[in-house]
Amino acid sequence: MASELSCLKCGHRMPVDPDPPEAVLRCRACEIEQSYRLFPALGRKIQPGRQAESIVSEGEGSCFFHPKKRAQIPCDLCGRFLCALCDLELAGRHLCTNCLPTAQKEGGLTFLDRQRFIPISAATLLVVAGLLILPLAILAAPVAIYFASRTLRGETGLTGGGRWQASVVIVLALGEFAGSSFLVFNAFFAR
Repeated sequence: MASELSCLKCGHRMPVDPDPPEAVLRCRACEIEQSYRLFPALGRKIQPGRQAESIVSEGEGSCFFHPKKRAQIPCDLCGRFLCALCDLELAGRHLCTNCLPTAQKEGGLTFLDRQRFIPISAATLLVVAGLLILPLAILAAPVAIYFASRTLRGETGLTGGGRWQASVVIVLALGEFAGSSFLVFNAFFAR
């Protein structure tokens, strides 16, 4: 299955073969080399969602939440029978909607992010605080530079990006630090 990618510089369409999934291409229009990595599911067929089956014969197990639907699997935590609609499969475990919060609280689903520290957000907050309260800038600016540099080294949020913001934060923090240092120096030593 052949796909196409657009050149990042000129927009020229380039054919790409998914095997190998990672390679380097040279644009025929602008002659720039670009590396690419294809998403693994590119060639995979879309699987339709499962529908819950109705109970066919008397005596079959039914879903705890939908009594007229056939049970497919029990919940790994509480043992309730679940239909295909109620089964939440996460990392090989089958959970019902009632047990999902319990599993998260107990630490059984550590791969699910509930919150994340984003360095560029902290850096931006520190720079703004330093602008609002100038004496705070002498302390906040170096910490803001540290957090912004973490973003420049590649530590970003879930959506990535933030490099331009990190650059702006570093410039503002350097200016804040210089300005607040000048004010402190003048206040204490310029007598």
